[in-house]
Amino acid sequence: AYYMARKAGILYPYIGNVPGHRYESTYCPNCGDLLIKRYGHYILKYRVTPEKRCPTCGNSILVTGYYMGDKIQKNIGA
Repeated sequence: AYYMARKAGILYPYIGNVPGHRYESTYCPNCGDLLIKRYGHYILKYRVTPEKRCPTCGNSILVTGYYMGDKIQKNIGA
């Protein structure tokens, strides 16, 4: 499903309801770096800059909402 979505032009596909799967996270569509690491409904790592860019290549990242660092779950094994 992930590869079909990418082939169809979807820039930020991710697979839900499969905790621990690599593609439940969000990657930069330009350089492929991990931007948002998820485990189930939890965000374990958030690497989008405050300007909503990839920290590696500077590509503009289309995300909504705001980062709330104190809400990151650190007790989930992934």
